[in-house]
Amino acid sequence: MLRATRPTLAFAIVLATAMAAAEAAAEPVPLRVNCSAAVRGDGVPLVDHRPVWLGADVLAYHERMAAAENAGRYHDDRGADAGSAAHAYNLNGFQFWFATAARRDTFAADPWRYAPRWGGFCTFGVAYELNADEQAGSTWPWSATHMGPPCSPEDGWSVIDGALYCNIWGSYRDRFEADHAHYVEAASARWRRFFNATSLRAGPFNTHCIGHGRYQQWCIEPGPAWHPAYNSLGAGAGPVCTAAGALNAAAGAASSTAPPPPRGGTRSCTRATPRPPRRTRSPACTCT
Repeated sequence: MLRATRPTLAFAIVLATAMAAAEAAAEPVPLRVNCSAAVRGDGVPLVDHRPVWLGADVLAYHERMAAAENAGRYHDDRGADAGSAAHAYNLNGFQFWFATAARRDTFAADPWRYAPRWGGFCTFGVAYELNADEQAGSTWPWSATHMGPPCSPEDGWSVIDGALYCNIWGSYRDRFEADHAHYVEAASARWRRFFNATSLRAGPFNTHCIGHGRYQQWCIEPGPAWHPAYNSLGAGAGPVCTAAGALNAAAGAASSTAPPPPRGGTRSCTRATPRPPRRTRSPACTCT
């Protein structure tokens, strides 16, 4: 019996070692923007060293909808198409990546049409996760100087009437789709308040507030993952790209690999009109 156990144990050790080595080899290289002067864009200096949505190709979602029979509303479970730094476009201080030059060129022709709404942050959270200044007792942090909430480019996205939206998980995507006009109205009003804007073409894009996966980061705490230039488009954080077209080492050091904090939030028990259930782990309460 002992002889039979030893080979099995040895095999298990070898297998575990091989799996660990394979996982280490597969660990993705940190994503960094392309600082080359050849990158096309609107001329606004980059304020984040990471690409939008971890480099997901946002035009791919629109193309999938165009190919589907249901032209008014679409989502699928195929995940995100990875873009490439070789096909980058800079918009409002943030860099988008695309899988092909043709997709980048389509985006460049009308970028705000294809860019995700409210910067690619979670529609549910932008609409309803109010901060303490907006709702007494709330512990949600989202504001113009603390952006979030996270979304999932893998399974939280949907395209409705030509607009790209995202939510933290597929279940919240489904809630959004069931009453999207209500969510859009609430999120649009709050986004305009955030940036004192008459248009939704304002504010930052989501580079790292991601709902799940290897790069999960919920952004509840500002921490090292927070980029102070989000609210000032360059002031106070130093340039992301140097004049020589290289990544500024100081800007590139701002990322965080720490595990995300527990999802927080306080549910108010006093409100005049009912709202959809919140993503909260607060004790249950009776709302009036």
